Amino acid sequence: MTPFVLDASFTMTWIIEAEQTPATMKYLEALGRDENEALVPAIWPEEVANVLLTLERAKKISSAMVAGWIDTLNVLPIRIEPPSLEESFGAVRLLALTHKLTAYDASYLQLALRSGAPLATRDKALWASAEKVGVKLVR
Repeated sequence: MTPFVLDASFTMTWIIEAEQTPATMKYLEALGRDENEALVPAIWPEEVANVLLTLERAKKISSAMVAGWIDTLNVLPIRIEPPSLEESFGAVRLLALTHKLTAYDASYLQLALRSGAPLATRDKALWASAEKVGVKLVR
């Protein structure tokens, strides 16, 4: 495996049992064995924390499970790529505008474009936009 860009929707497939697939779990297992590295934009921790918070508040996941997943995510080789104002207000904004994405989703697409790494997402609009601009996708 090579490094890949990890978005929050793909991360949630690891945590929400009903969304787990052999393909998505393969990437978690590879990260757990330190065979790989995931790249994420700076927005990723807040997005993941927000989904965990929403699930916990809705009692769809226990506080203990949230704590366990936070511990797991903290030790995985996930590298946060810092944004620049120039990139955020430039390339990310233009990708969002052109592809009708949120700036958050466009930040994943821009990171994949900049790094040349494939994108791991389950977001349909982001998936379609990645295909349009020639970004490889984790399948």
